Amino acid sequence: MLGWAQASIFLDLYGQLLTPRQKEVMVAYYEDDLSIGEIAENLGISRPGVHDLLRRSVNQLQNLESKLRLAQKDKQRREVIKTARQLVEELELAVFNRNPEVLDKLRSIQFQLARLEEF
Repeated sequence: MLGWAQASIFLDLYGQLLTPRQKEVMVAYYEDDLSIGEIAENLGISRPGVHDLLRRSVNQLQNLESKLRLAQKDKQRREVIKTARQLVEELELAVFNRNPEVLDKLRSIQFQLARLEEF
């Protein structure tokens, strides 16, 4: 099974590509933290049926990620933004009170990086 954090990311990225039933079971298990028994009872299916649905759904999400790499690309993008923010902060400290124009430009870069994080 996927870890909770990874499942949440995959569900956000690829959840719409699952069947409604697959998505319902994945959300119940990974986001609502219901047990396989609770999900089976709520949906009126067997525990092995829930387990099989989870296994197939996880496999589908992992296959999508292995082909599309959206989660990996998002993680890399966030790392680049974090590094760029750290560099800008270091530059801000270096030019503080010396060159207000450069400081304004650095703050503009920080603003643009914050906007990138929203995508």
